[in-house]
Amino acid sequence: MIAVFAALNGLLAVAVGAFGAHGIADPQAKAWIATGATYGLGHAVAALVAEPRSRAAAWAMTAGAFV
Repeated sequence: MIAVFAALNGLLAVAVGAFGAHGIADPQAKAWIATGATYGLGHAVAALVAEPRSRAAAWAMTAGAFV
């Protein structure tokens, strides 16, 4: 179940990052969106890595990314 949420988180991060790169004109907004997309991808990978060791940590990473 965590893998599904991590995959959705990664998908959302890539989609928002692509929108920010191609659909936003304001340079400050582009920077914020790029930072958010980078953090979202990091959280998705961290949730997948943490799942076998600690389900609580994996859920925390997934929830933190959606927040």
